[in-house]
Amino acid sequence: MTTEIPTTMRAYLHSAYGPPTELKPTTIPTPNPPAKAVLIRVHSLSLNASDIEFLTGSPAYTRIMGGITKPKPNFVLGSDIAGVVVKVGEGVTDFKVGDEVMGDILEWFGGFAEYVIAPVDWLIKKPEWMSWQEASAIPQAAVVALQGIRKGGVKEGSKVLINGAGGGAGSFAIQFAKLAGAHVAAVDSGLKGDVMRELGADVVVDYKMEDFAASTSVQYDYILDFVASSGRSLSAVKSVLTPAGQYVLVGGPVAKILESAVVAPLLNMFGSKKAGMLLHVKSKADMEEICGMRKEAKIKIVVEKVYKFEDLVEAVSVVAEGRNRGKIVVHVAAST
Repeated sequence: MTTEIPTTMRAYLHSAYGPPTELKPTTIPTPNPPAKAVLIRVHSLSLNASDIEFLTGSPAYTRIMGGITKPKPNFVLGSDIAGVVVKVGEGVTDFKVGDEVMGDILEWFGGFAEYVIAPVDWLIKKPEWMSWQEASAIPQAAVVALQGIRKGGVKEGSKVLINGAGGGAGSFAIQFAKLAGAHVAAVDSGLKGDVMRELGADVVVDYKMEDFAASTSVQYDYILDFVASSGRSLSAVKSVLTPAGQYVLVGGPVAKILESAVVAPLLNMFGSKKAGMLLHVKSKADMEEICGMRKEAKIKIVVEKVYKFEDLVEAVSVVAEGRNRGKIVVHVAAST
């Protein structure tokens, strides 16, 4: 099977760190896959909080990869992709031209484009029965959520609070916690309440109306925090944990990361309550497991809206402002 590959492609670049309006459509050379990698024609991509972090250059550690004072030339964002292999690099044996694949290419990036290169170790074959939109929604958000629920040792009867439960990763985390038999309190904007309830949340908390850490009348075995609990100290969060409870942060500002990396271990030494960070690891096995859950209708994939590639800036704005209920997907190329 041969596929004609154009020498140039459409992509979105940003020459300065800032809001989504910094993303500008342009034309750049189509990349060539190195060894152990493939070139993919992108059909769908989904957006994540990590895209916003690298777009704005905040937290500061994102600039180590993206460029210290300004983005590197031709640095294309986007990490959750689904598409068709159109060329394979040297040494590739697991995939061939024409294979439909999906994966998380965070660290390599490049998803905000018509074509992208990806290491084969980060990809799985897209199930034939799965839509492009659902395939692109899974790789990063669902894997982070699954690993987060596992880290907490969530089991039958656990009382779990998920902060940022109405977004991409949060919408998966609610479902994974419920599958484990937990009682779930979901925290996010009240505008996302209906979605969180539909996914199984037992209690919905509107963060604009109530601070979940302000009262110790309800305590949790596990708190999974996707939005870094801005303004809350570790001590405040730990006050609503059960005696052997655990708090886990997923990403966030450098100050919060340092607090979790430096302060949390010290606090952990002086009590049974624990706090720490989730270190997301790419996992083909986890992606395949999640696809299996979807095939068996054990989980739903909440895609609030599918945007055209020409409207990518608008799509990114929705995620940047935290307005997305579940995942936001961008349609790039038509199926062939």
